[in-house]
Amino acid sequence: MKTINEILNYHKEILKTATEQEKGALYNSIGQIYYYKGKIKTAIKSFNLAVEIDKKYDLKSNLAVDYLNLGNAYRVIGDFEKAKEKIKKRFAYCIKS
Repeated sequence: MKTINEILNYHKEILKTATEQEKGALYNSIGQIYYYKGKIKTAIKSFNLAVEIDKKYDLKSNLAVDYLNLGNAYRVIGDFEKAKEKIKKRFAYCIKS
């Protein structure tokens, strides 16, 4: 069984050859790994990269997941206003997709 660090390194390796559209999903997955490891601020950076890419390609269902993960991350660090803002954006993309 692979360790969480091996999985993280594998995702980072895939980023090198991924298409731009694939990178959004990869950054979201990387963010989830950092979230699991308790590195919430690093997770937020990855989720924001995912949002940036997914917006560029209008990937609404991906954006719904990105914003859900961002909302959860902000909730964990106690920034409830940002958490609420991100969750609202998530619902907006759920309706659009």
